[in-house]
Amino acid sequence: MIRLTDILKEEIPFDKSQQVKAGLEKKYGTGELSAYTFGIELEFEPTTEDVDKDKIRMELENNRKVHDNYVDWLELQRTSSNRRIRSADDWDDSYGPIDVDIFDSLESEPERRSYSDVEEYENARDDWKEKRREVEVEYSRFERQNFDDYFDEYIQNIIINGDWEDYVDRQNVVESDEEGETIDAISYIKNEMGEKVQYGDSTVDTWGVGPDGSNIEIRSKHLNQDEFDLVKGISYYVKRKKVGGGTSAHVHIGLPTDFDAFDLLAITTLVDEKSIKQTVGPQRQLASWAKLRNDLNNKIVDALIKTPQNQSTNEKSFILTNEQLFKLLSSLGRYWGTNIAAMSKGGTIEFRYLSSEVTKSPDTFIKWIQYYLLLPKVAKSRNSVILKQSVGQDSQSVTAIRQSGGVKFVLNSRGATPNLPASALKAGQVPVVSPKFAQAKKEKELDKQRQLAKVQI
Repeated sequence: MIRLTDILKEEIPFDKSQQVKAGLEKKYGTGELSAYTFGIELEFEPTTEDVDKDKIRMELENNRKVHDNYVDWLELQRTSSNRRIRSADDWDDSYGPIDVDIFDSLESEPERRSYSDVEEYENARDDWKEKRREVEVEYSRFERQNFDDYFDEYIQNIIINGDWEDYVDRQNVVESDEEGETIDAISYIKNEMGEKVQYGDSTVDTWGVGPDGSNIEIRSKHLNQDEFDLVKGISYYVKRKKVGGGTSAHVHIGLPTDFDAFDLLAITTLVDEKSIKQTVGPQRQLASWAKLRNDLNNKIVDALIKTPQNQSTNEKSFILTNEQLFKLLSSLGRYWGTNIAAMSKGGTIEFRYLSSEVTKSPDTFIKWIQYYLLLPKVAKSRNSVILKQSVGQDSQSVTAIRQSGGVKFVLNSRGATPNLPASALKAGQVPVVSPKFAQAKKEKELDKQRQLAKVQI
C-alpha cells in the first residue's frame, strides 16, 4: 500500500492523484478540498479568410530585402526590353534612359585609323564625347529623381505572381473573422450552455469572450467542482476550432484566505512536469508561455540571494516576512507553468502548462483540473521545501522553512542540501551557519593559527 507521506515527498505524481486525494480527505476531511473553486481560459485561432492585399503591399514596401531586390528587377526590365538593339539611338527608355556602360558597349569611341581626314575624325570624336556626356547627365538625373518610379509595378508583380510569401509572414496579412468568431462563441455559451456571458473579461457569475493577442480567448466564470459538465460543454466547442501549441488552456485555482507566502513558494515544487510534457506534446510552446520549474527555481533562488536580508549577513540564515516574500514572488512575471504572480492580481494560482488541444479529450482536461485542485492543500501540508538552481558552477540550493508570519531560508552552496533531520524541519530549526560560510570561517581560523605559529618561531 502506498502511503500518503511517501507520495508527498517531492512533486505530486499525476497518475497518483486519486491516492493523494483519498489521503488528504482521510487526514483533513472532505470539506476544504471540495470547497476549492476554479476557472479556465481557453484560446483558439480565429478563422482566416482571404489575404489582405493592402497589408501585403504595406509589408512589402517596408521590407529592406524587397528594396534591395528591386534594383536587380529594374535592371532586368531594362536589359530585357533592349536585348536586340544595335545602337544607342534604338534604346527603349520605358524603364529609364540608357546608362554609360551600355552606351559604351553599343557606341565605341571613334578610332583615328577609321578616318582619312584628321578634322573629320576629331569632329566624330567630339560628337561621341558630347553624346556620352549627355547619357551620363541624363542617367544621373534618372537615378536621383526617377529611379523608384517603377517600384509600384514591381510590388504589384510580386503580389500577382504570388511571390510575396518570400518576404511576408502570411499570418500578418490574413483577414480573420475575429468579430464573427467572438459573436459565435458568445452565442454558443448563452444558447447552448445556458450561461451568462459578455464580451471581454469574465466575472464571478458571467463568462467572458474576447481577443488575446492574435487569438480569441474564452474565460469562464468562477466554477465549482460540481460544474465539470460546463468544462465538457465548452471543450466540445473549442476542440472544433483551430488550436495548437500556441493556443493556451489556463486553469486558475482559487486559494483559501490563509494561504501564505510559504504555501505560495511550496506550490511551485509540486506539479508533475514529466506528465505535463507527455500530455501537451512537442508542439506546446512551453518556453514562450509556460516555462518549467528549473527556470522558475533559478529565478527564485537568484532573487533570494540578492535580497537585502541575505546581503546583510554572511553567517546566518535569514527570514523574510510573508509580506516581503509575497512582494518578491509577485515580481517574477507570469510566463511560468505555475504562475504564482496571479495570486497578487486575483487571489488564484494559474497553471499555464496546457494548450487548448487538451479540449480534444475533455476527460483528460478535467483530470488535470482535479489534479491542480489538490495542490493548494498539499502545499499547506508542507513545512519545508528545497529550491535548486541548475546552472553554473556556483549554483545553490535554498531550503525554505515555514515560520510563524514568514519563511526562514538557508542557502547551501553548489547545490548542497542541508543534512537536517525531519524533526528539525518540522520544528523549523536550522543551522545558523551556511556550509559555504562555515568553510570560509574554518580556513580563516587555520590561517590565523599559521600566522601565530610563525610569530612563536
